[in-house]
Amino acid sequence: MFQNRFIAAAASVALCGALVVPAGCKKKEETKPVAAAAEPAKKDEPVKLDDKAAPAAVVAPAQPDVELQGAEAVVGWLSFKSYNGMFDAIEGVGGRLGLLPPGGGLRTQVTAQLTAFMATAGVKDIAWFDMSKPLHIGFHDQHAAAAPGTPPNPMEVASGVFLLLPVTSKDAALTALKTAGAKVAAEAEGHEAMLTTPKGEKVYFDFIKDYTVITVMDKDRYAKISTFAGNLAKVDVPAVAYMGIAIDELVKSRRAEVDAFLGMIEAKSKDSAGGNAQLNAQAMGMYMKMMRTWLTDATRFELLIGADPANLRVEARLQARDGSKLVKQLLAGKGRTTAAVTNLLPANSYLSFAASADPATSLEQMDESLLLLKEAFKMDQPTYDATSKDMKELAKLQDGNSAVGLYPDGPAALGMLAAIGSTDGASAMKVGKRVVIGILGHVMKLAKDEQVAKGNKPSEDDAKLMAVFEQALKEGKLEPVLTAIGPKAAEAGLKLTTNSTTEGDLACDVLDATIDYAKMPPDSAQVKTLMGDKLAMAICAGKSKLSFAFGPSALEKAKAAASAKAGGLSDAPAYKAAVGGKDGATVVYLNPGAALAAFKAIVPPTINIPGDKAVLFACTNRTKSFACGFDVPVDLVKSAMEISRGGAAPAPGGMVAPAPVAPAPAPTK
Repeated sequence: MFQNRFIAAAASVALCGALVVPAGCKKKEETKPVAAAAEPAKKDEPVKLDDKAAPAAVVAPAQPDVELQGAEAVVGWLSFKSYNGMFDAIEGVGGRLGLLPPGGGLRTQVTAQLTAFMATAGVKDIAWFDMSKPLHIGFHDQHAAAAPGTPPNPMEVASGVFLLLPVTSKDAALTALKTAGAKVAAEAEGHEAMLTTPKGEKVYFDFIKDYTVITVMDKDRYAKISTFAGNLAKVDVPAVAYMGIAIDELVKSRRAEVDAFLGMIEAKSKDSAGGNAQLNAQAMGMYMKMMRTWLTDATRFELLIGADPANLRVEARLQARDGSKLVKQLLAGKGRTTAAVTNLLPANSYLSFAASADPATSLEQMDESLLLLKEAFKMDQPTYDATSKDMKELAKLQDGNSAVGLYPDGPAALGMLAAIGSTDGASAMKVGKRVVIGILGHVMKLAKDEQVAKGNKPSEDDAKLMAVFEQALKEGKLEPVLTAIGPKAAEAGLKLTTNSTTEGDLACDVLDATIDYAKMPPDSAQVKTLMGDKLAMAICAGKSKLSFAFGPSALEKAKAAASAKAGGLSDAPAYKAAVGGKDGATVVYLNPGAALAAFKAIVPPTINIPGDKAVLFACTNRTKSFACGFDVPVDLVKSAMEISRGGAAPAPGGMVAPAPVAPAPAPTK
């Protein structure tokens, strides 16, 4: 068993090793095949690579943030575009998905309930409520000091809530309140109007511009939040729903609770047990440090929810103190876009990840991650020092741009290309190989020591093979490994060849594999459907790019990316439609329809999603915040719902968005 496991492991490592270990070839020469040479893969649909270089990124001006001055102890707010706008979104999306009946029934029901609720306080007319303007809810967290561990006082929390309700006019609102028996002028305890609920709780009304500001129970609350309320009333709400949390104010008002929470997590991290206790403790320590940085440096968190009949969007924004460590991290991608590096990926990619950031920021934060790596791989100090030095050198050679794409590659449903920008591709390739060789050698030593500790003494053949592999790593040569494992691999149905080529400034290492599925286990048929019987892995280095590819045309793809030739994803219609103006420091793109088409051999024929819609996750720097948004086309949600119903058609009339209800008319003066 040990022999079989070792052969399998050696074969797997050889597949990876070919990408990082130079084959000892002279310039512009190819090594002789060690195993039977793989025939060139016949591609059903070869991707034509554009000869022109990928375009440079065009940096768009930063989008503005919400301008809102905070106030002491105001820790949160929730705003809606408008009462009607909220229901327009709900009914538009719900109607498109067949979740709501046509005719605006939901809006009518909620309006009736609101009217009934107001009537309990004696306000029988809500025509003074302007349903076309933004409405806001805030929370003022100025609570009385309490002993640690004391649960929040519900009444105290409730009294901190205040509401900005848009009105058609101050006179109309006051008329309705007076009709309900509200106290005004001197009887309103310093406010413009006051109502007393059936339970004896007092509700205060004050007016700012086109809003009445409603506070409850605490007659002094309005004086503390009036300036903030005035600022909030001026906000142009950026989405259907917009929530903000003033982290700096929350940490001040809830300092005891925050410290208790962090202390609880730290205590749990110290209770870690088992063989990974030290690793877990280090990881938890890093996370705790990150959390403390966020709580110390972050000033505001915002959440935006947008919805229309075509698209659903959730966006989070974070702001931090000027000059803080966190703001420096958040600004690492400021002014950067991923368009150029993404365009190195094939146009038919159905999944892509791309990022662009200042590499110096990542370099500054490497030490803690490297310590985790040291513990995870149980490195001794000399191994760690060498690995750490090389990884930092490798980071210095990057320009901060990288992208990975998955795509159908000819007969294979799964092809993969990674492209990394570099200030010196050849040097980065050299250092990268050294890093991987060092880690592979260390992993081999760990595996060997583990087997010895378990009393699993390798056979003579296994010992020879292990010695060959260790020596190959030291010398940076792969041929001895392939020579050693070639016969066993061929018996298992796998034939491997490797070569290295140099063309001008472009250097590539490639491993070709031919798979004989007749010699593979019977359950390998599905693998053949997905990957074909001829594939390759290649790594290339050009002047300014490193690339790694997997699939039948791996060498072709890797060469093109390392030469900075456009593969066309950024220009693909579905990608352009999904990204629009949201390209920034990070972009994740998923086209479910294209992915299903690539895997059609194993996907039930009843499942069919158009390939012109895609899901997008993108992050960018705005004028003050770092923002990440998640966009999902409503058509994709609709398709997923139909698939979950077994492909059943939507109910008749269910896809028609109901007509919005007209806002209530203003009262006649």
